[in-house]
Amino acid sequence: MIKDNFGKLILAVFLGLGLGLILSSSLFEVRRVEIEGYDDENLQMEKIIGSNIFRLEGIELLKEKIGEDPYVEGIEVSRNLPQRVVINVDYNRPVAALQIDGKYTIFNRYFYIIAEDKDQRRYQVPVLKNISYNFRRDRLVFPEEAELMISKLESLNPDLRHRLEEVDFSKGKIELVLSSGAEILIGSVQKLDEKLRVLNSFAEENPELLSRLEYLDLQAPARPVIKER
Repeated sequence: MIKDNFGKLILAVFLGLGLGLILSSSLFEVRRVEIEGYDDENLQMEKIIGSNIFRLEGIELLKEKIGEDPYVEGIEVSRNLPQRVVINVDYNRPVAALQIDGKYTIFNRYFYIIAEDKDQRRYQVPVLKNISYNFRRDRLVFPEEAELMISKLESLNPDLRHRLEEVDFSKGKIELVLSSGAEILIGSVQKLDEKLRVLNSFAEENPELLSRLEYLDLQAPARPVIKER
């Protein structure tokens, strides 16, 4: 009996020492944090970087911050020993829709399907026109240039995004169509960031003009062409 208790005591001591070594060893200090499915430049990683991978100081505060976004439906944290942490975010803010056989398929900025086979467009998002696509499980796959344009939709001025009705990819040229029928010709994805900066500046500086706009040609962003109704 005494030997059994002594053996258990020795085992407990060794386990305690081992746990202490693990929790204090620099081998298990977090060096890299990856967030998949979510982008936010304001997220603070400082408390997690350098902390022990089994303790993860600051992880609950980070999850709480991400969870404040109403479109976040779930957060999972996984540890890739010895020094890497991956945070997977289930983010379901709708960004655009496809009309397939008369029904709508809605997806988010990462091209994951949120809803499909809907008779009506439940979300106020633009419909993609004249675009090729494939399904990969619960995700939509588009041509590379189209994916680049779609990924930029959330960067548009809020008022402009609210008015955006269609994104047309006819003949390799991108055209945005507003609910008023106004057309904004983007053309190719060359200088896309510059074109969208000009577009956002136009929408912010001339909000009343959006209602009178007939078309805006941004194919040459340094020399935009504007026509009012």
